Amino acid sequence: MASTSAAELYALMASPHFHYLTAWQGEVLAGVAGMRDHTHLFHLFVAPEAQRQGLARRLWVGLVKAAQAAGKGQHITVNASAVAVPVYERFGFQREGTEIRTDGIRYVPMRWVA
Repeated sequence: MASTSAAELYALMASPHFHYLTAWQGEVLAGVAGMRDHTHLFHLFVAPEAQRQGLARRLWVGLVKAAQAAGKGQHITVNASAVAVPVYERFGFQREGTEIRTDGIRYVPMRWVA
């Protein structure tokens, strides 16, 4: 959970191991997405009022293009929250197992193949 604090997000955005994209609606931050080492989708958040408008998909596609431009992005993983699994499945991710619980966090390991 600490990785979702503003201070931690700023630190990750500054790291050479992470690539982040942001989406704005006017002066309001509407979405943010980040990938670690161009191989693992680490964050994908869209503000509730901006959901169901294709913003998550545009952020995802932007990260894939950046990964492929870096010579990677053929296989991308994500640890999806249970409520996000349908979204990732629409992006083409496949489940790689059942739900896992680690330190009170529940997620489903998934993989996307170009």
